[in-house]
Amino acid sequence: MVPNASRRIAKPSGWFLIITSLFLKNLVFFVLIPLSLVYIIFTYPLAFGGVAVMVLIIAVLVVAIAVATVITFNEKLRTFVLRVVVRLWHLLTHKNIEPAP
Repeated sequence: MVPNASRRIAKPSGWFLIITSLFLKNLVFFVLIPLSLVYIIFTYPLAFGGVAVMVLIIAVLVVAIAVATVITFNEKLRTFVLRVVVRLWHLLTHKNIEPAP
């Protein structure tokens, strides 16, 4: 084994298309959740407080879906987020979950 060789595992040539198609299929299903909440707002008689809460939930879901999509397709941002998660996990549990060098 070469001492400075990359430790990345070789992936099959079509792996990106498979992952992308699965992600997009799941994304469509997740987007249906805020759309169904919008449908409920317009078809079910809700008090103003109920409408405000539904709009807040819809906004949070849309932002969460957008952030997950950006993190999935942007490698630099994904690496940054994973480093932050590793540091927070270590801070809370005092266990190191970083991959071995």
